[in-house]
Amino acid sequence: MTRSGHGALQKKVAIERELEWSFIRKLQVLQRRMLAKQVWNQLVYHARVMVSSTPKWVKPPIRWVKANADGVIRVSDDAVACGDVIQDENDSRLFGALFDVPGKIFGNS
Repeated sequence: MTRSGHGALQKKVAIERELEWSFIRKLQVLQRRMLAKQVWNQLVYHARVMVSSTPKWVKPPIRWVKANADGVIRVSDDAVACGDVIQDENDSRLFGALFDVPGKIFGNS
């Protein structure tokens, strides 16, 4: 084989390797995208299951009352609120309150 033939062969091999690596990189990107889509679909599925399976308020037994409390934090400006309610077996609200909590929760200025 002549020098020019050997050089051409090396160039051809180098081009083939670059094409293989290019293909492999594209395949890896595609695999990551597919994995990301699968993860996203699982998250959406689980979020839907959680929302659809959220329990409703269940009445207490006769002559009993039920107390519920909840709270919320808005991180963007440290707004905090909480509330509670007491209800009887007829869903009559015997007591309820809503409170804003003053001050900074996360120490943001």
